Amino acid sequence: MDTQYTLLLGFSYSLAPDGSPGSYNQDIATAIRQWIAERGSVDDVLLAAQWEIVDALTSQQSDVQPFAVSPPTFTASDVLDANRLAGLLRAGETAGARELAQLLLTSLGQVGYELDGDAKLFDRVGLNAERLTMHLNGLLSDSTMYQRFRPNVELHDLHRTLLGALGFEARQMPLGESPLLPFQAMRVNRLIIEAVVPYEDILKRGTYLSTDGVLDQVLERYKDKLASIRHVCVFGFPGHSPRCRRQTIESFWRVGRRDIGVQDVEDVHAVPRDAWKTLPWDSTTAQIWCRNLRNWLDYEAMGLRRR
Repeated sequence: MDTQYTLLLGFSYSLAPDGSPGSYNQDIATAIRQWIAERGSVDDVLLAAQWEIVDALTSQQSDVQPFAVSPPTFTASDVLDANRLAGLLRAGETAGARELAQLLLTSLGQVGYELDGDAKLFDRVGLNAERLTMHLNGLLSDSTMYQRFRPNVELHDLHRTLLGALGFEARQMPLGESPLLPFQAMRVNRLIIEAVVPYEDILKRGTYLSTDGVLDQVLERYKDKLASIRHVCVFGFPGHSPRCRRQTIESFWRVGRRDIGVQDVEDVHAVPRDAWKTLPWDSTTAQIWCRNLRNWLDYEAMGLRRR
């Protein structure tokens, strides 16, 4: 008999400005661990979560390893003008550009190019969009790269203009000397590169991932098992998870699975369902729409597509 699966889905709720998981995602990770511990076997469970929650699980030294909906890497279509990008690095007019150029020169050396300390190598090897993408992506996993760019580079905040004042996300270079968590490093390192190359007609910005975007990636990851999924458990912040549940149901309906059962496991703070509004709010989170009850209710009331 074919295995019938339960899909566990973890939806992140904000994060810290330095890209670490933040208090809400730590709570969600703890709830996921408790659910798995109570269940015992996970042989019939498919696990998926946004990267902030996966980093939280890592920081809790958990053995739980979900499929991670990760921060965006670079694609060749993100490099809109390879010649200008190479020229910016070759010119080295800022400390950040000089540091990024040195990292890319080191990457070129690792594949066999002879280095002479001259950034004109970028011209000689013909760095097109595809090759630039490959070398830039090779930097994203470096957990200590951020230290090389302090104090000369500051990360650019996000402004989701359709949301007005509510669409602000603070971004901050990590402090200290510790290696970053795996997905935190991917996020921070891309933001560093975007800050060094601030021209959007040269290099595209990473796309803000909506709830529907998360679901699209999860359904693609488990497309071979979709027919065998019987239940879905949604984990998230209590004020957020009901919408995540609705969008999860719609996503499964779009692929012809109207028979699936979707459970909203929203009680990550061990309080009754109707009491979540009285929970303490974390005013230090990066996303202003998550900092207090009024902001969150206004955000949800807008009814805009989450970009």
